[in-house]
Amino acid sequence: MPRSNSKSPMLTIFGWLVLFSSAGCSSLDHAAIKDLEQAERSLHSEPGVAVPIFDRLITKSPDDPRLLRGRATALEALDRFEGAIQDWTHLLELSTEQDDADQILLSHGGIGRCLLWALGRPAAAYSPASPERIARLNSGLKSFRAVLSGGGQDDFALFGLAYCEFGLGRLANSKQTVDRLLDLDAEHEDARFLDLRIRQELVGVSPAWIRELAGFLDSDDSAVWTATARELLAFAHQPDLSTRVKLEVAAGVELIRDTDDLPKDIATLLAQLDTEQVEQRSRRESQQQISIARRARRNHEWPTGWKALLRAESLGAKVDSEKRAFTDAWANFLADRIERDLRGIRVGLAKKELDALKAVPTDFLSSDVTERIATVEVDFADAWARHRIDDQMNDARSKLRDGKATAALTILDELSADVPTQRRVEFDLLHAQAMADCDRPDDAVEILDRIRGSGALKEFKDTEVFRVYGVLLSRVGRSEEAQAILEELPLYLFDSRAFEALLTALQQQGEWESVLARLQGLSTIPAKYRSVMVHSAAQAARRRLRGSDPDAAKRLLNSYLQESDYQDPQVQDVYLEILVETDHFEEAAELILNANESLLSKLPTKLLGMVRSKAEETLSAEDKFDLFVRLMAHDDDPDLAQTVEDLWPQYGSYFPKPGSYVAEYQVRTINGKSTQDITPGEMTVEWKGDHFEIESPLGNENWRFESNVWIRNMGGVEMRYPCQASARPPHPVEQYKSGGQLWSAQVIEFGATATAAGRRYPNCLKIQVINEANQNQFRYLFLAPDTGMVLQEEYRFGEVINKWELKSFTPVDKTKL
Repeated sequence: MPRSNSKSPMLTIFGWLVLFSSAGCSSLDHAAIKDLEQAERSLHSEPGVAVPIFDRLITKSPDDPRLLRGRATALEALDRFEGAIQDWTHLLELSTEQDDADQILLSHGGIGRCLLWALGRPAAAYSPASPERIARLNSGLKSFRAVLSGGGQDDFALFGLAYCEFGLGRLANSKQTVDRLLDLDAEHEDARFLDLRIRQELVGVSPAWIRELAGFLDSDDSAVWTATARELLAFAHQPDLSTRVKLEVAAGVELIRDTDDLPKDIATLLAQLDTEQVEQRSRRESQQQISIARRARRNHEWPTGWKALLRAESLGAKVDSEKRAFTDAWANFLADRIERDLRGIRVGLAKKELDALKAVPTDFLSSDVTERIATVEVDFADAWARHRIDDQMNDARSKLRDGKATAALTILDELSADVPTQRRVEFDLLHAQAMADCDRPDDAVEILDRIRGSGALKEFKDTEVFRVYGVLLSRVGRSEEAQAILEELPLYLFDSRAFEALLTALQQQGEWESVLARLQGLSTIPAKYRSVMVHSAAQAARRRLRGSDPDAAKRLLNSYLQESDYQDPQVQDVYLEILVETDHFEEAAELILNANESLLSKLPTKLLGMVRSKAEETLSAEDKFDLFVRLMAHDDDPDLAQTVEDLWPQYGSYFPKPGSYVAEYQVRTINGKSTQDITPGEMTVEWKGDHFEIESPLGNENWRFESNVWIRNMGGVEMRYPCQASARPPHPVEQYKSGGQLWSAQVIEFGATATAAGRRYPNCLKIQVINEANQNQFRYLFLAPDTGMVLQEEYRFGEVINKWELKSFTPVDKTKL
């Protein structure tokens, strides 16, 4: 809780008392003057002691200015403003000469100040004033104007003038005055509070206005804090505020709750608000629940409606009549449906409705409805005994047709024990179908096996039953039996389900070439079977490969697969092994170099080891270097890393060989999904003994290579890029300044692949150049062996916005020029 405002009006006028302390009292004797001096000494520390002394002296000299000033000051210090106003007014009446100008000013200041404190601060919400208050406000207006008449900028007088103008409804004048005061002191708390009141009257209440009001809860002035808290709590009672304003008011109320040592009256108001809000919520929720129940009754949503009525009752609502009407309607609705279903011989549905009817609360049912329920129960018992078996089985068939297999199986499980012998096979077939549709193939096969064991299944040969049986046998892994049944089905039963089950059975037995033959027999192969064909071809090829016939394996793949199928990891696996076994090693190496990284990562390590072993024997050092760099991502063998490091000085340079070149490039700008190609450019690259000089439409620059660092000079700015990498991290980092900001260049990938202008560059060095001050700004550079930069991608906030791509890099033979 903010501390009380201890500023006394007496402090405001202390200077005037000093000015006038020696004036007046000419009619007092020596003893009276001593009493006066004692009273004046007590003004600051004990104004209550001073008042009786002044009262006694004024009785003797009622028009003495010094006595009137002293008593007015003491009364004001004691917050006895009415008495102080009388003394200041009397003093003003005595001040009629020009020589009394300062006393007139002091009197007006005292009158205005005491009136203001008597009227109350901070400013309350505006309302038309009573005649008595209007008179007092006019009096204050006169006094504050008098204080300001000399052209001074007295804060208290300006505030008092604005306060009185506001109380008299002169909002525009009050706004102008308070703005003048805030120009002098922007932190004047009373003026800010009054400004808030004026804007409340002029433009109304808004979320921003409420936030500004709540800001005064930070005030150290108890009067301001209390006025703010009262105002927010008053707004909290108003139902017609906008949603956004209500949210801000609620936030302000929470700030009040969080305040320690709340004043008793504020705590009481807060408790009243809480009680009111709880009661309002209860009333509102109970009415909502009754409305929900009535709507549920209209829509026949009975459990929902009953739950709503019970909730309304728990909130204190009287709902007996609502309950009676609801349960009667509920019971009659179900009784109507039961009678209708019994007439339509839908006994199973009627049973469910009868179970629901028994769940209707009976405490509020009328007697005629109770009698009707008893009659319905008797009628149902009759119908159930006659039609239960047929109706339940028909109901199960209907649900199976509608795709409600779980509901059908529930019906059949409950009915199973009551099925007579003469209906058992028919029931078991239906039961097996329901289990199959509920993804319980083992249970379905068990039933069909039992029927076959009794010999009854022969009657259903060449029917849908055998197709279902064959499909189920395939699903449970009894592939030979499934194949035997499915291959004997007549064509009119051999649908897509039977075909897929046969393919599964053949795959389970490893009959890969039979699968391929079946698929090849189709006029067109649906896309969903493409993966089956690819898998079967790979497995069949692997079988031939294991049979020491790699050429036959390769022919098989070529017979069944399309070019795109060779991107499948399992095909690449076997095809790579075929290439190795048939000594097509260059093709095997090319496959590894061009393989997608995710696919390459799925190839067996053993197979990649075979490729590496063959490479040691057959490939040139340069080709071996490219291949081993690619394999390093999947093989952490130290010997492989050492081999790459040994070959690196000869084949791993990312700097062009000395000479002359003509290079074409393409710049692209990217905005969202749109890409704009800037006109392609051409640049010349010329070796000058220790550096390259470049001329291009984008600007001239030069490159030089020092200690494995590529130093690129553009317009006097040197950018430093690490141009050499070890086989294993950590990779080098270089830093430089450009545009007054620090940039870092670091190798982040060794052996990367870049695609620029449609051309693929393997074994690149990928460098990230990042702005250390704004790490949402960075670029990637791709340096290709013996070429240098082939691709630069510039990023902002993770999105690429600019690309520089090398289209060609052609050496120039100057001897032929």
